[in-house]
Amino acid sequence: MVAVPGCRPAAAGACSVLAEGYPLRWLTAPESTPVIDKYALVKDCAQWALACSSVLYVAWLRLRPGPAPTQAQ
Repeated sequence: MVAVPGCRPAAAGACSVLAEGYPLRWLTAPESTPVIDKYALVKDCAQWALACSSVLYVAWLRLRPGPAPTQAQ
């Protein structure tokens, strides 16, 4: 674990979590040098793209107009 500057001893748990890369699993900073895990970055991007496109598709299905009413003669 890496000591994060500016963290209080009482908040050491939260600071160590940030040093491990949470909430960005692909970005860590051991010894104050940022390291990017490209595989984890691509995996996170793919998951977010799938989730966002799924939500947009469901919203599109719900908001599109229904079939036009037919008039009986």
